[in-house]
Formats: sequence, structure tokens, C-alpha cells
Amino acid sequence: MSRSSPVMFGNFFPHLRPRILVLFSLFSGVQGDCGPPPVLKYARTYDPIKSVYKPRESVFYECLPGYRQDMSKPFIAHCSSDKGWNPLEEFCERGCEAPRETRFSVVTDTFLSFYPVGTVVPYVCHRSAYVIPGHPERTASTCFSNYTWSSVPVFCKGQSCGDPGTPDNGDRILMDFLLKAKVNFMCNEGYELIGSPTIQCLSRSFSNNTVVWKPKPPICFRPTCPPPPEIKNGTYTRGKNGTFPLNSNVTYICDLGFSLSGDDLLHCITEDNKTGIWRGSVPECKAQCPTPVLPPHTSLREGILEASYPVGTALRLKCITGYEPISGIMPRITCRDSSTWSNLPTPCQGKRCPVPRFENGRIVDSVDLRLGEEITLGCDYGFRVIGGNTRRCILKDGKVVWDKDVPFCERIPCARPAVIPNGRYDPSPTDSYDAGWAVTYRCDADYTLIGNSTITCVVAKNGVDGEWNWPSPECKIVKCYRPTIPNGKVASVYQHTYTYQNKLPIECNPGYSLVGSSIIECDADSQWKPAGPWCSETPTTSKPTKHPTPAVPSTPPIPPRPGTPKEEITLATVPPITTQTTPKDESATVPPVTTETAPKDDSGSNKAIGIAVGAVISIIVLAALIFAAVKWSHRKGKANTHPGSTDNYHVVAAKDVALQEK
Repeated sequence: MSRSSPVMFGNFFPHLRPRILVLFSLFSGVQGDCGPPPVLKYARTYDPIKSVYKPRESVFYECLPGYRQDMSKPFIAHCSSDKGWNPLEEFCERGCEAPRETRFSVVTDTFLSFYPVGTVVPYVCHRSAYVIPGHPERTASTCFSNYTWSSVPVFCKGQSCGDPGTPDNGDRILMDFLLKAKVNFMCNEGYELIGSPTIQCLSRSFSNNTVVWKPKPPICFRPTCPPPPEIKNGTYTRGKNGTFPLNSNVTYICDLGFSLSGDDLLHCITEDNKTGIWRGSVPECKAQCPTPVLPPHTSLREGILEASYPVGTALRLKCITGYEPISGIMPRITCRDSSTWSNLPTPCQGKRCPVPRFENGRIVDSVDLRLGEEITLGCDYGFRVIGGNTRRCILKDGKVVWDKDVPFCERIPCARPAVIPNGRYDPSPTDSYDAGWAVTYRCDADYTLIGNSTITCVVAKNGVDGEWNWPSPECKIVKCYRPTIPNGKVASVYQHTYTYQNKLPIECNPGYSLVGSSIIECDADSQWKPAGPWCSETPTTSKPTKHPTPAVPSTPPIPPRPGTPKEEITLATVPPITTQTTPKDESATVPPVTTETAPKDDSGSNKAIGIAVGAVISIIVLAALIFAAVKWSHRKGKANTHPGSTDNYHVVAAKDVALQEK
């Protein structure tokens, strides 16, 4: 009674606990609250723990897995308004698992459900075993503090079932022949094991203590079947090496033009474990159509294909999933008198995939958009494909779709334009540049832009990258000084300096002809290009390039500009002095002339006034000529040392200012 009581009350209290909790809650008041309930090492609360409990509330505990409850100890904690939680000691204890039998001994006391530490269980010999001479008739095992059982000494020995033998054409695996021993049997290749592959030494019966092998040992048998019957207009597959062992099969096939009527398979079996026989009926080969080869992408509208069909049979077809009829009507195939099926053209074609549409792109190569076809996609100029450019029309979930999502076309980007010294450009709002974007450079004050001011992002040769169509320009200070042409002149209004790509026309004095380009240009290195034009003396038979300019101007002197130096005013008001030096040969470099003549007015619109005042100013003109001659000699020495150019023309110094003819 004492052993069964814990079990009985353990099953009773779980049903009683909710009622007890309700009962205690009726008496709960508003006195002092309790905090969390006590914590036990081997037990836990049924319900989640709260932070505050009212007086007369209770908490129920249960043992952790592997522990048993001591019903003599309380397992409920009560909250009291004056004392708090009542003391609660550990009421769960751990024990050993149920003891196990040995091969030849068993436990006599097996009715316990819990084995606390220190429990001792007795062992006796199995009823089909006997005590080994010199050993006690029984022994015991004790539950240790680590919850394991002490080892059981060997004091019994089981009875022997005897040698079960080895089957012919087979083998066995065993330990011994004693009680509970097992033997595994196997047969050689080509032999069939008849019986159970495993037997065990067990008691003959519950009331009989003798032992026997259960079940009986098997045998290894190799029965064979005789050759199967021959059939007309057909044959069967031959057996292995001309024999037909147990469980082998033969398959009948008909000659061309004949079909099989009946089952095509015979199976070799045995009913007496000695003789093999064929199971199944022998088929026939009749003049019928064999299983047809259906046209591509078709299947039967109804049923499944059979091994043969009578002459005249018509089979209705349908297109398989993903395909559709070409003509709209599905034809039939018919079994003809010649035991052949009527021929059919391909009746089905793949369905079309939807036309892929994507912005800034198009299909560039396609035979068709039907199932199985592959297309090539491309982007418009200035864009590149992201996601691959080929797609195949496939069947997915019963629908024809493209094997991958449609790609998208991304604008082809260019690297950020280079930042140039002494210049700038207006960047894009996002500071990104793609195909078609143009950038215009500007230089700072006093700097000249060399190169193309506008560069454009274009598509590179590989079709996927972007590049600028021109290199970035430069900003440089370009200053070309006005040149002097020996035996010639610059045919433009005077300037002291010129900037990049300014052009000047060159003319020769009468009696000289131009050798080289008639136009020179200020280059990026502050030099005039091309180098080399000069004025060569013209033979007497040649026509002069220009008529001589009258020595006396026909118009009044040009008034000086504000701030003009006194030397310039003097040169502008005196008649021109023509000084020419004949080169030793036409190919030689002409010596430089350091002073250009003042411009003349060839209009002749006021000749009368010029003659009238000519006498008055003749003395002034004579004085000016003398002054100009002296000045010219002084400037010639300085012009020969000017560092501007080594060509056949020279740069006028900053202080040598004169006006050319327009």
C-alpha cells in the first residue's frame, strides 16, 4: 500500500490543484502582497511566475523530468499577508531507471515504478538457464548515487540449441549455440534462400524449459524452369547461359508486322522447392499494327498506347502542353491492312511566347517566338543590355514563357571629364555622364582654349563602354607678336600681339613675289605657323605684285589715338620709306626689315587739297624724312636681336608701332 500510494495521489492531485487554487482565491484579501515564490532545485511551477501575488494565493509545483515526488512533503506554496511564503523544502528525488535483464538472468522484483538511490533488486537464472557450479543461485544489483546500477556478475549459463548446420550452397554467421544466440544465413550467387535468413535459440515453450532454434534453419535451392514454349511469328528472350533459374523472366516479342496478343511475360517459380514451372499464359502474334510512333509533340486524346491495334483502328491525337495545332484541326492515324500506320505531317507547333517589351531596346535577331526558339535582344544606341541579351522560349507550369526576365537597357556611362588647369566646365546636376552628354570647357581670363571646347560622350567600339570623342582641351596663355616681313608686309590693321588661331595675310612689296603660304596663324606655342614665307625678288620680266604706293599721301595726316607715344605720332605723319634688300639668291633667307611703312590712302578723293598745301608742308616733310631715317637706323639694330622667331619674318617689338595698309 505504501508503494502504490504515491502513484495514486500523484494522479489525483493534478485534478484537484485547480479547485484548490480557486478555493484559496476566495479568501484572498488586500493585505500585504508576496513577491516571486520560492525556487526549488528539482521542481518547477505549473503556471508562469508573477512578480506580485495577493495574500492566500497559491503556487503549485511539479517535479522536473527524471525526478519523482515524495508525497509526504508539501508541493504547494501559500502567500500569507503577515509571513509571506510558507517554507517549502525539496520534495522531488531522482532514482535509477528500471533494471535490465542479462542474457541468462532476469530480475525477480519488476513491479516497482521508481527506484530511489540505494534500491536493491535481485537477479535469478533464466528458466532455460542453470546456475554455474560454485556460484550462488541468485545475486543482486544496487542503485548508486550516480543513478546507475551496479554490474550483475555472471552466475548463470544458458542451455545450448546445438549446431544448426550450414546450408548447402550457402553460409552462416553466429556467436555460439546457447540461449538467445542468433544465426544469420546467406546463399551463394544463383541460389535462392528458402526460409528465414535469421534464427534464434529460444525456450521451446513457456511451460517447457528446453531450448530450440526458432524458426527452422533455411535451405539454399536453385530450381530451374524448362525452356518456355515457342510461338508462331515471334520469339522470346533467351535465359542466362541457356538456363532459366528460379525467379527469372522471359519476354515474348513478335516479328515485324505482327502484334502480341496476351501477356508478353512468363515468370519462373517453384511450388515444391524442387521443380521450376512457368507462371503466365503463352501469348500469340497476330497481324496487327504495333504501337505507333506518334508525330512530334502529340499524344493520344484518350487512353494510353497499347502494344498492338487491329487493322482499321483510328487513333485521335492532341497536341501536348505548350503546343497548338498548325491547321486548327487535329488529324488521326489509322492502322492499315499492311500492319502499318498512316503517315502524318507534323501537326503541332510550339505556342508563341509573349513579345518581350523593354524600354530603349528591341529584338535584333529572331526566327520565331515559339516554344524552343531563342532570340537575341539589343539596346538602342547609347544603351547597353543588363541581364544578358539572349532569351529562350520554354515551358513552365504549363505555359510558354521566356527562360529569364526581360533585361533592361542602361545608358552607357562615361568617366567624369577631366579637370583642366586654368579652366572649367559646367558639370551635370548628378555629376554623371552618359552617351550623348556634351560638356563645354571655358578658360579663365587671359587664357586661351587649345583643342575642342566641347566634348561628347559616345559609345566605344566594344558597344558597352562610353568614351569622350575628343581629349580634354587645355587652357594656355598664347601671345604671338606682330611679325615683320622683309620686302613685304602684314596686310591687316596693326596689333601688337595676337591670340591663338589669329590669322594674318602676307603681301610682298612691288618687285617681290611671295614664297610659301600667304596666310600665317598664331599657334598654341605662341609661334606663327607655317614657318618660312618670305618675299623673293621678282625677275624683270615678272609682273609686280602691287603698284607702288605714292610717296605723298593724298589725305591729311591721321590724328593720333589718345595715349599714342610721340614716336608713333611722328611715324604716322611722315611719308613711307621703302627699304629693300635684295637676297643673294631666291632660296636664301631675306634679312629682316625692322620698320614697316606707314599706311597710305589710295582713294585720291582729295588730291586738289593735297597739292594746295603741298608747298606749305614741304619743309615739314623734309624734316620728317630726316628724322625717320635716323629712327629707322636705330630700330634696325634692335629688331635683329628680337627673340620671338627664327623664321624668315620677324616680330615687331612692342615699341615699334606703325599702321599697315588696310
